[in-house]
Amino acid sequence: MKRWTTACLVLMIVILAGCSSAGSQTGMPDGIPEIIDVQIQSEPEKLNSGEPAKIQAKVTQGGEEVTDAKSVTFEVWFSGSDTHEMLEGTHAGNGVYSIDKTFEQDGVYNVIAHVTARDMHNMPRKQLIVGEVTEDEIEQAKDSLYDKSSHMD
Repeated sequence: MKRWTTACLVLMIVILAGCSSAGSQTGMPDGIPEIIDVQIQSEPEKLNSGEPAKIQAKVTQGGEEVTDAKSVTFEVWFSGSDTHEMLEGTHAGNGVYSIDKTFEQDGVYNVIAHVTARDMHNMPRKQLIVGEVTEDEIEQAKDSLYDKSSHMD
């Protein structure tokens, strides 16, 4: 009986030791990793129709530049249009991914940067004003930026 009790006690200690260390052996970091941050910008800042522009996404994580993004794609469309253009960004250095784009007409354009990096996905949206645009056009375009029906899945 003494052997049986000792064997059960040893078995319970082994099981409990295994359970308590299982969480630290999962390969997960101690904390949750910081989300990737994406900032969309344009060069030049004031855009004119018919002139080339550079649309950029600055990608960082925890204040550090992300130079190893798996995918950066820019979705661009004229506000109110059903036609969306998908353009693959290239890494320009320092965590900046960019495309070159010439906007054909004045108006409000929507841009979504689809960024996949470090097992995360972020897709910020921004509106770009090209050329001369009225306040009414800007107000109407605000609604379409977050309208799910205008986003390609």
